[in-house]
This record gives sequence, C-alpha cells and structure tokens, in this order.
Amino acid sequence: YTDINTNITFYGHAPPSGYRFGMVLPEEPTGDVILQIVAPLQDGAGWGGLSFGSSMIGPLLFATWPFGNRVMTAPRMAKNYTPAGVTLYTDHQMPLTTIKSGTFVNKTHISSTFRCRGCVNGDSFDPTPHSTRDVIFSYAYSRTAVANPGRLEARLSDHTATGGGYASFRVVLADAKSSEYDKYAAMA
Repeated sequence: YTDINTNITFYGHAPPSGYRFGMVLPEEPTGDVILQIVAPLQDGAGWGGLSFGSSMIGPLLFATWPFGNRVMTAPRMAKNYTPAGVTLYTDHQMPLTTIKSGTFVNKTHISSTFRCRGCVNGDSFDPTPHSTRDVIFSYAYSRTAVANPGRLEARLSDHTATGGGYASFRVVLADAKSSEYDKYAAMA
C-alpha cells in the first residue's frame, strides 16, 4: 500500500479491524527498517503493537500509544503473557526517528511511522539479501488507555481482555525491499 500521508510505499498487512502494519527495507540489508503501525482507538485511548515473531514472548516488539496529542513508540520484550511482563527493550541500541507526516493521533486511530536503526538484529528477523522465504509476525491492539502514557516504560493494557485484537500473519521479507529506501529514510 502507499500511505497517503507520507507517500511511502509499504509492504504490509491490514486486517478488517482497522489495524495496519507496513515496513520498508533497504535492498541490501543494513540493520535498518522503516515501520508504520496504525491501530484503532476508542475515544483516543488504546495502543497498537507489532511482534517480529509468531508470539509476543521472545522476539522484539514495538508498541505505540497516545500521550495527549503526542505519539509514543517504544521497543519492548515480553517475558510472559501479562502486562507487567512486557518491558522496555534495552539489549541493543535502536534509535527511532519519527517520520512526522505519518505520525499522528486522533479519536479513532493512532499512526506511528518511523525509521529504526539497528532493529534488524538477533532479536528480530534476518533479511537475507535474496531470500523469498516468509516469516511470521504478529500484531496486537487494545482500546483501553495506557497507564502512565508519558513514559516509554508505560504499562500496556491487556489486549485480550479489553476489546482489542491480535493475530499472526506472514511476511515475505524480499517483498519489503525498496529501491526508494534512502529517499524514505531521509524523511525521518
């Protein structure tokens, strides 16, 4: 899909729930990726997340949530299936740089579009240069407000008990590679 706010063409997944995920990789792997997470909100409350695996436990996660009119996005790791078990990821430095035209919050949705340097590491996925194999990613979202939303360590609400959703989906990494990556990355 091509995002109307950024004009970035993403490889992505969009179930009927209103959640949407997109990614762009450079043609030759560098450890960097551009991601977009769009999640439905209820009266401006909730969060959306992405797992670089078929489960939330183990692989690198990203979560995004509103803090007033600001968008907060942070890398996470889950040790178990409870909100307290999902903590800020600190194993590798991964600077996130916002692409402002694709990052916003309103009453019905949140959108976080960003470049992540170093996100492609042993905790995420391996974008082998010419691979056509697919990998399994997962998404989750909740329509319940995040506690302490002004902190990157904010505790996320349980997406299974609050009218949210989650599912796994297949990603063909080769399809996410773009000759336009450098142009898109310069927007961050």
